[in-house]
Amino acid sequence: MKLKVLGSGSSGNCYLLQSSIGETLIIECGVDLKEIKKALNFDFRNVIGCLVTHEHKDHSKHVHELGMLGVPLYMSAGTLKAVEPGINILRNHNLRESGYYRIGNFIVVPFGVKHDALEPLGFIITHFECGAILFATDTYYIPCNFNEFDIHHVMVECNYSKEILKQNNQLEKLKDRIMQSHFELEDVKDFFTANEFVEVRDIVLLHLSNANSNAEEFKNTISDWMKRPVYIADKGLEIDFDLYEF
Repeated sequence: MKLKVLGSGSSGNCYLLQSSIGETLIIECGVDLKEIKKALNFDFRNVIGCLVTHEHKDHSKHVHELGMLGVPLYMSAGTLKAVEPGINILRNHNLRESGYYRIGNFIVVPFGVKHDALEPLGFIITHFECGAILFATDTYYIPCNFNEFDIHHVMVECNYSKEILKQNNQLEKLKDRIMQSHFELEDVKDFFTANEFVEVRDIVLLHLSNANSNAEEFKNTISDWMKRPVYIADKGLEIDFDLYEF
């Protein structure tokens, strides 16, 4: 299983999970559609679906275009309502918290997160090649506990540091919005403390703020905290998520 990052941040988010047989699950569709097409070699035949966490354009911008291309779309009813009010997008599947959804050879279990969106979700994504991936972005708090799951890979937002945010010359209204909608470095550490994550092999930090983060500091802080390899989800990053050697 390979993870490919097409974008991670306020300018656009999109991630591809591609199995050894070519099955591709898209997570988020907020980057330029041309970038998604290029990454797929303009061939959507092996794309089995697209997961969308919430309606903000940097995550959902191209849901309609992907639907028209025949890609099954998976999001909450609230996200669908916010993305396309009054329109039933072709091949859309509504997701519910704690539901169980088979998408090709992937199993997806959605969970609720806290963000300034209508019905935002995170996902546990399981596949026999990679085990379980925990995916959570654009949230200031994750109310769920995951100790009942054997999580092997964590993809989690680490948007800003309070110290950097304090020092920046930004409007107080903007600072308040950031603190009320995104995951802060110390909160990420608390999240890892609250969950055992004994089986975790690697961690990918998502959606770092351009102005309020320090990628090297964040990477080293979480790596020291968790004693696991940590990656920053920069555009172009590719990681093998295999559980076993094939």
